[in-house]
Amino acid sequence: MHDRRQTVRLRSSIAWWAGHLRPYRLTVVLSVIASVGAGIVASLDPLLMRHLIDVSLPRRQFAKASLFVVSLVLCFVGRVWIGGWGGLLTFRVAQGLGQDLRLELLTHMSGLSLDWHERLALGEKLSRFDQDAEVVAQFSSDVVNTIVRTITSFAINLFIMLYLNWRMTLLVLILLPVFVWLRSHFKEQMEFKARASQIETGQASAVLAEHLSAIPQIQLLTSEEAQICRVSDAWGQMCNARLDQRKTEVFFSISVTTVLALAILLVLGAGIWEYQVGMLTVGGLVAFYAYVTRIFEPVSSAMEMYARSQRITASVRRIQEVLDLKPSVVDYGKISILRSHSAFCIRCDHVSFSYRDGSCGLHDVSLLVGSGERVALIGRSGSGKSTLSRLLVRLVDPTSGKIWLGSCRLPEYSLRSLRRFICYVPQGPMLFAGTIVFGIMKWPTSAVCFGPPPGT
Repeated sequence: MHDRRQTVRLRSSIAWWAGHLRPYRLTVVLSVIASVGAGIVASLDPLLMRHLIDVSLPRRQFAKASLFVVSLVLCFVGRVWIGGWGGLLTFRVAQGLGQDLRLELLTHMSGLSLDWHERLALGEKLSRFDQDAEVVAQFSSDVVNTIVRTITSFAINLFIMLYLNWRMTLLVLILLPVFVWLRSHFKEQMEFKARASQIETGQASAVLAEHLSAIPQIQLLTSEEAQICRVSDAWGQMCNARLDQRKTEVFFSISVTTVLALAILLVLGAGIWEYQVGMLTVGGLVAFYAYVTRIFEPVSSAMEMYARSQRITASVRRIQEVLDLKPSVVDYGKISILRSHSAFCIRCDHVSFSYRDGSCGLHDVSLLVGSGERVALIGRSGSGKSTLSRLLVRLVDPTSGKIWLGSCRLPEYSLRSLRRFICYVPQGPMLFAGTIVFGIMKWPTSAVCFGPPPGT
């Protein structure tokens, strides 16, 4: 059952990822072509070196040898040029996809209800933009390129190795199942450590954001040292989680490198024996050694991509968790407020509101504000004045009871129309960057004002 849920989740993540990558499919295809071309060019130089060592130099064909040397240089330069253009295209995809993800997150967060924003710390929200979206974008721009390049490079190198010496090739292929075992052995560890690292990073960002936004209060309470220690502890836990994750990845890399060393040992041992009995030339041994190291390069790239995919799975899940959220205040109203505010009265019938933790914000409040009346709600801090104001503009909905505006209940009005009609002024001032002209042009015309006066 657990494996089935993981499979369904993986398919959902792949479908979500493919949908976001679709607008960049042409650029991805061009980057893949460039990457494959660079791999093909790179696979030619061991063959050129083999011919140079076995044919041109022993026969003292210096003109032909010079031509092969120039060809080797051209292979190197061509690989760099083609690979560079492919990398530039990949970077372009990463930047565009990152911008799309951040904009989608921002748009969706802007529509979520107030209870979610008050429940989730600012640093935790910012980590979705600064870390998760960036990590997913970088991985998404590389994954197709890496998969195609890995398969192509492995196939070309394997074909050439079989052509050069099928016996030594079989010795190398015997070690490939070891890579499969290593992959399954480290899979769950890397996934668990990646998830823990993401959680600790988000919590550290939340603690830092809270500290930076409350510096005046911290100074007034002379608690700078205690709060700095709190942030430092959060950073320490984040560093420990990242260190644990990196340790697992390093052990995985060491294991892969050990298998590669064993493969080289087998190849050199068999190659030396075949050279002594006249079955292999020096150039053939040099070329085969080069291809052995290169056939493990795509495997290592695949393993590295797999390690990255464990981190990406956590980031994709964190992004999807936000995008799958639905506002608790649902905008299903169809009525637009077009008439003058003087035609409306406000009526609350036994309105109560409770927070998620069970604490009561309002209990059984009933009132009537007639058209043209001015009413001041006075009470001590925490008595529910701000809560009632939030209910009137539907930043939150009452737990029980009904609120009427004119002859219709509040949910029957569209949120945009209702909030353009009612001006709620919170206690904490918020200044947006811009000029006075910008503020006048963008601020909606207000008809009714609610909320505590500034400074109370």
